[in-house]
Amino acid sequence: MKKKHIFYTGPRGIGKSTLLQKRLAQFQGVFAGFRTVKVPCGESFSVHMLPVDKKEKPTKENLLFYRGEKRAYEQNALRFNAIGCRCLADLEGAELIIMDELGSAESAAEAFQDRVLALLDGDTPILGVLQEGESAFQRRVATHPNVELIYVTEENRGSLS
Repeated sequence: MKKKHIFYTGPRGIGKSTLLQKRLAQFQGVFAGFRTVKVPCGESFSVHMLPVDKKEKPTKENLLFYRGEKRAYEQNALRFNAIGCRCLADLEGAELIIMDELGSAESAAEAFQDRVLALLDGDTPILGVLQEGESAFQRRVATHPNVELIYVTEENRGSLS
Protein backbone atom coordinates (compact mmCIF):
# COMPACT_ATOMS: atom_id res chain seq x y z
CA MET A 1 0.00 0.00 0.00
CA LYS A 2 1.36 3.41 -1.00
CA LYS A 3 1.77 5.94 1.81
CA LYS A 4 -0.21 9.19 1.55
CA HIS A 5 2.19 11.51 3.35
CA ILE A 6 5.91 12.20 2.92
CA PHE A 7 8.15 13.60 5.65
CA TYR A 8 11.81 14.43 5.14
CA THR A 9 14.03 13.72 8.12
CA GLY A 10 17.76 13.78 8.73
CA PRO A 11 20.48 15.76 10.48
CA ARG A 12 20.01 19.44 11.29
CA GLY A 13 21.12 21.68 8.43
CA ILE A 14 21.13 18.93 5.79
CA GLY A 15 18.59 20.74 3.58
CA LYS A 16 15.23 19.16 4.50
CA SER A 17 13.27 22.42 4.33
CA THR A 18 15.11 23.50 1.19
CA LEU A 19 14.16 20.20 -0.42
CA LEU A 20 10.53 20.69 0.65
CA GLN A 21 10.53 24.19 -0.88
CA LYS A 22 11.89 22.83 -4.17
CA ARG A 23 9.17 20.18 -4.28
CA LEU A 24 6.53 22.77 -3.41
CA ALA A 25 7.72 25.05 -6.25
CA GLN A 26 6.97 22.20 -8.67
CA PHE A 27 3.47 21.63 -7.26
CA GLN A 28 0.68 22.90 -9.53
CA GLY A 29 -2.23 22.79 -7.07
CA VAL A 30 -3.65 24.51 -4.01
CA PHE A 31 -1.67 24.07 -0.80
CA ALA A 32 -2.01 25.19 2.81
CA GLY A 33 -0.34 24.53 6.15
CA PHE A 34 2.62 26.11 7.88
CA ARG A 35 6.32 26.83 7.74
CA THR A 36 8.66 27.78 10.54
CA VAL A 37 11.16 30.59 10.26
CA LYS A 38 14.21 31.26 12.43
CA VAL A 39 15.11 34.91 13.01
CA PRO A 40 18.54 35.81 14.45
CA CYS A 41 18.35 37.59 17.85
CA GLY A 42 21.81 38.47 19.09
CA GLU A 43 23.58 35.20 19.83
CA SER A 44 20.35 33.20 19.70
CA PHE A 45 17.24 33.14 17.52
CA SER A 46 13.46 33.24 17.62
CA VAL A 47 11.23 30.71 15.88
CA HIS A 48 7.98 31.78 14.20
CA MET A 49 5.19 29.75 12.58
CA LEU A 50 3.69 31.25 9.44
CA PRO A 51 0.91 30.10 7.12
CA VAL A 52 2.65 28.63 4.09
CA ASP A 53 0.19 30.10 1.59
CA LYS A 54 0.42 33.74 2.72
CA LYS A 55 3.16 36.38 2.63
CA GLU A 56 3.10 36.88 6.41
CA LYS A 57 6.31 38.04 8.10
CA PRO A 58 7.65 37.03 11.54
CA THR A 59 5.96 39.08 14.29
CA LYS A 60 5.12 38.78 18.00
CA GLU A 61 1.77 37.28 16.98
CA ASN A 62 3.38 34.27 15.28
CA LEU A 63 6.33 33.86 17.67
CA LEU A 64 6.64 30.29 18.96
CA PHE A 65 9.70 30.63 21.16
CA TYR A 66 13.15 32.04 21.65
CA ARG A 67 15.94 29.50 21.79
CA GLY A 68 16.80 28.95 25.44
CA GLU A 69 13.64 30.67 26.69
CA LYS A 70 12.80 29.97 30.36
CA ARG A 71 9.57 28.03 30.96
CA ALA A 72 9.76 27.14 27.27
CA TYR A 73 7.69 23.96 27.44
CA GLU A 74 4.62 25.60 28.97
CA GLN A 75 4.87 28.63 26.73
CA ASN A 76 5.61 26.50 23.68
CA ALA A 77 2.49 24.43 24.31
CA LEU A 78 0.26 27.50 24.48
CA ARG A 79 1.83 29.05 21.41
CA PHE A 80 1.88 25.86 19.34
CA ASN A 81 -1.73 25.14 20.26
CA ALA A 82 -2.86 28.65 19.28
CA ILE A 83 -0.69 29.42 16.26
CA GLY A 84 -0.27 25.85 14.96
CA CYS A 85 -3.95 24.98 15.17
CA ARG A 86 -4.80 28.29 13.45
CA CYS A 87 -2.40 27.47 10.57
CA LEU A 88 -3.97 24.01 10.24
CA ALA A 89 -7.60 25.13 10.65
CA ASP A 90 -8.69 26.35 7.24
CA LEU A 91 -7.56 23.68 4.81
CA GLU A 92 -10.67 23.55 2.66
CA GLY A 93 -9.75 23.21 -0.98
CA ALA A 94 -6.13 22.33 -0.22
CA GLU A 95 -4.76 19.57 -2.41
CA LEU A 96 -1.56 19.40 -0.35
CA ILE A 97 -0.84 20.20 3.30
CA ILE A 98 2.61 21.50 4.24
CA MET A 99 4.11 20.93 7.70
CA ASP A 100 7.58 22.49 7.80
CA GLU A 101 8.58 21.45 10.44
CA LEU A 102 7.64 19.16 13.32
CA GLY A 103 9.94 18.36 16.25
CA SER A 104 10.32 18.10 19.98
CA ALA A 105 9.49 21.75 20.77
CA GLU A 106 5.78 20.95 20.52
CA SER A 107 6.00 17.94 22.84
CA ALA A 108 3.55 19.47 25.36
CA ALA A 109 1.16 21.00 22.80
CA GLU A 110 -1.62 18.42 22.90
CA ALA A 111 -4.18 20.30 20.79
CA PHE A 112 -1.59 20.88 18.05
CA GLN A 113 -0.47 17.26 18.17
CA ASP A 114 -4.08 16.07 17.97
CA ARG A 115 -4.66 18.26 14.89
CA VAL A 116 -1.51 16.95 13.17
CA LEU A 117 -2.38 13.32 13.93
CA ALA A 118 -5.97 13.80 12.71
CA LEU A 119 -4.63 15.18 9.43
CA LEU A 120 -2.30 12.17 9.12
CA ASP A 121 -5.42 10.00 9.32
CA GLY A 122 -7.03 12.06 6.53
CA ASP A 123 -6.94 11.79 2.77
CA THR A 124 -5.25 15.08 1.81
CA PRO A 125 -1.56 14.41 1.10
CA ILE A 126 0.96 15.98 3.45
CA LEU A 127 4.52 17.02 2.63
CA GLY A 128 6.54 17.82 5.72
CA VAL A 129 9.77 17.92 7.63
CA LEU A 130 10.24 15.90 10.81
CA GLN A 131 13.26 16.70 12.95
CA GLU A 132 15.29 13.80 14.20
CA GLY A 133 14.47 13.13 17.82
CA GLU A 134 12.92 10.83 20.33
CA SER A 135 9.85 12.63 21.66
CA ALA A 136 6.65 10.60 21.82
CA PHE A 137 5.07 12.97 19.29
CA GLN A 138 7.93 12.55 16.81
CA ARG A 139 7.69 8.77 17.14
CA ARG A 140 3.92 8.88 16.54
CA VAL A 141 4.43 10.86 13.33
CA ALA A 142 7.37 8.73 12.17
CA THR A 143 5.53 5.45 12.74
CA HIS A 144 2.11 6.54 11.50
CA PRO A 145 0.87 3.99 8.93
CA ASN A 146 0.20 6.72 6.33
CA VAL A 147 3.66 8.31 6.63
CA GLU A 148 6.68 7.59 4.47
CA LEU A 149 9.88 8.91 6.04
CA ILE A 150 12.64 9.87 3.64
CA TYR A 151 16.04 10.21 5.27
CA VAL A 152 17.97 13.08 3.66
CA THR A 153 21.75 12.91 3.39
CA GLU A 154 24.37 14.89 1.50
CA GLU A 155 24.61 11.95 -0.90
CA ASN A 156 20.90 11.65 -1.76
CA ARG A 157 19.46 15.15 -1.40
CA GLY A 158 20.22 16.13 -5.02
CA SER A 159 18.31 13.17 -6.37
CA LEU A 160 15.27 13.83 -4.15
CA SER A 161 14.31 17.22 -5.65
